[in-house]
Amino acid sequence: MAYPRRIPTVLIFVFATAVSLELLQLLTPDRHARVLDGVQKIAGGVLGVFAGRAILYLERARSWPDP
Repeated sequence: MAYPRRIPTVLIFVFATAVSLELLQLLTPDRHARVLDGVQKIAGGVLGVFAGRAILYLERARSWPDP
């Protein structure tokens, strides 16, 4: 919601963060990196970005002056 005009950049950041978190789990012996976990993290991040966009859109639409 903080960067409404930079959605592609935010989505790239979400993707990179999710992949990085999964890859970092390979460094610890008690954690297991799984592709499905990474996909779930990416999907959650993308849904969160679009939920934020929807909130901003609805807020603007609600405050739009009626003719």
